[in-house]
Amino acid sequence: MGESRFGTRRQWYNTTMVGWVAPFAILLAGILSMAIGELLPVAVIQVMVVISLVVALLRDRSPQCSYVLDAHCITLSNARETLRVPFEDIADASLIDRIGAREYIRQYRLQHGAEPRQMQGLVKRCTRFCTMDIGLTTVTLGLGRSIIDRMPNARHDLVLLRLRNGEPLLLSPMYNQAMVEMLGRRLAGL
Repeated sequence: MGESRFGTRRQWYNTTMVGWVAPFAILLAGILSMAIGELLPVAVIQVMVVISLVVALLRDRSPQCSYVLDAHCITLSNARETLRVPFEDIADASLIDRIGAREYIRQYRLQHGAEPRQMQGLVKRCTRFCTMDIGLTTVTLGLGRSIIDRMPNARHDLVLLRLRNGEPLLLSPMYNQAMVEMLGRRLAGL
């Protein structure tokens, strides 16, 4: 079997959400400003919108990753590291959505006794080759996450790669079903 390369999907969920909410927030602040006769509410909301947009862009911007399947292994690469995983070390690969991915990582943390303060390191380790924010950390107390989960393009599946040592890796390939099918064929051929 030849080499297969998969590019990554990038979704600007947080930025899109801020773009949807910002005009309504500014309009509401404008109405409030006209009612009380001061421009302070508009200025405050504009500053909050700019800060929210910067935070959203930082959360959505992630390094480009690549996934290469050859005859013996899958090579996962991002800007900082490359990981070669032989097919013998892969337990399975399946499609999973954002909500399922969040829940899977939370359950993985509970099963392995990781404390809440260790959660950030665990999330980084599991998602280091994923270019999409799955919503495990929030600055909107979950409100933004629930809005993003309802967006039409948020239903694109991720690939959950479970290794034999129990470690999960989330991947975000452009053609997720093709990648899972190809991994399934290569794992079945072992």
